[in-house]
Amino acid sequence: MQEEKMNSTSKKTVQESSLTPKKAKTNLQVRLISAVFLVILMIIYLLLPILHTEINRKQGESSLLANIFGYLSLLSTCCLIGASIYEFNRAVGIKKWGVQLLFIITALFLFFWPFGQMEFLNDLFYYNRLNQNLLNIMRSPVICTLVLLLVFIILWVVGWKTEKRPAKDPTQLKRGTYKQGLLIFAITLIIVFAMKGFTTISLSVIYIEPTTTTVFDLEPVNKIYQNNVIQLTDNTPTYSFTAIIWIWCTIIFTDTFAYLGGSKFGKHKLSPRISPNKSWEGAIIGTAAATLIGITFSVSLLFIEDTQKFAPLFGVLYTLINAETAWIPVLIFIFMTVAISITGQLGDLLFSAIKRNLGIKDYSNLIPGHGGILDRLDSFYLVFFMIYILTLLTWINVN
Repeated sequence: MQEEKMNSTSKKTVQESSLTPKKAKTNLQVRLISAVFLVILMIIYLLLPILHTEINRKQGESSLLANIFGYLSLLSTCCLIGASIYEFNRAVGIKKWGVQLLFIITALFLFFWPFGQMEFLNDLFYYNRLNQNLLNIMRSPVICTLVLLLVFIILWVVGWKTEKRPAKDPTQLKRGTYKQGLLIFAITLIIVFAMKGFTTISLSVIYIEPTTTTVFDLEPVNKIYQNNVIQLTDNTPTYSFTAIIWIWCTIIFTDTFAYLGGSKFGKHKLSPRISPNKSWEGAIIGTAAATLIGITFSVSLLFIEDTQKFAPLFGVLYTLINAETAWIPVLIFIFMTVAISITGQLGDLLFSAIKRNLGIKDYSNLIPGHGGILDRLDSFYLVFFMIYILTLLTWINVN
């Protein structure tokens, strides 16, 4: 009998070991299929604002087709915000649909509320069509402060009083405490402001009267310097679609080269408790490689005659393209590329730290083999959050 049991046990072990490679192969296939699907969705998502701004640029006036793509981009962004808020609240432990719906509506309300200067807001087509007196009242510092206070009270109090239960581990965040409410508010603010930043960068168009010199027939760089300043035509994209490509690629290249560099040269752990696989060597290599690529891309577009009008931030930096101040855009691109790379890595660590604190591996299983939306967009959210704050400060100083 014992021999039979031993034989059956050994057979099961052989069967399990033979199934392991198949299971690993299946998991790899699932990850690859999910990755391809994600890339396709990302391309579609990025194409919508590109079509909006470039159709506006080509036609020289706001058109129905351009606005359709603009509204589709806004709708996609709203879906992404709602899914991210839902996913995070589920991870925190909030399962009541009523509370989830309240938080999503609050987040979307904050997303559409206007913050900043009038010139900054009027570059976005959906604000441009509002009554200017009403828009001016809505964006006033007092009203905006009251709106933020209202959002804070809703998210903090409801998040605090919902789903009271102890944490599984003493080091983890206790559910149903004021700390949980503060965490929900903070992450909601990051997600919403990040998507406001993405929308600002991707959909902004300078709507001015078409009385200035055309920007489409730009002279070579040395001749532009002689003209001292380049004047814009109506419906020039404020930041250009290449700004989105530049930002996203900087984040992706940082992550890619950090992984490759860390695998080869990593010796000193960046944050052993939060992310044991990350190293200082990998982080430095990732930032250096991404910065080099990002600066080459952005500066080349800005100072090549045929691509200048498509350069990142062209609608903001065009007044600096002259003999005396040409070095300023270069410094801006260097500073911003390094900042984007470092901020992306900090975003990864931030959301990983929250996962450790909540005692979860992934925020959800929405994307097979990749976790949830927040697991894929953690770096992007913090980067675009900081960019939105920067755009607000920039326009405040300029205007």
